[in-house]
Amino acid sequence: MMRRTGFLLLLAGLAACFEDPVSGGSTINGSYALQSINGAPLPNTPSASDTSRVIVVDDVITLYGGFTYAQSGHRRANESAPVLDFHGTGTYSIEGTSVRLRSNETGLQRIAQINANTMTLIEPQRTWVYRK
Repeated sequence: MMRRTGFLLLLAGLAACFEDPVSGGSTINGSYALQSINGAPLPNTPSASDTSRVIVVDDVITLYGGFTYAQSGHRRANESAPVLDFHGTGTYSIEGTSVRLRSNETGLQRIAQINANTMTLIEPQRTWVYRK
């Protein structure tokens, strides 16, 4: 009986470690919709490069309880091009007040800060702001 009680207390303690890992919220799980790229609203062209000029129409990242995520949205090659769907999945880990996203498709890793209902991805030359 004593072992069982000790084991249950250990499990409860571990669960508490994951209850509020980032600042300002009780859970990071949920859907975060892209609000802006470099401070500009959507639709937005995050790159000024002629070779990679893509218009981001919308984007949503959903964090699930099992440390997995899904990302979906719409892009277009230029203003007259058709809107194309994209979907991706991956895993995430909590690192202090940050979340590391790892893409299953590309292996790309990105780090986001989550504060309350806002997720901010900072990349070289780009800042993506998502909100629940």
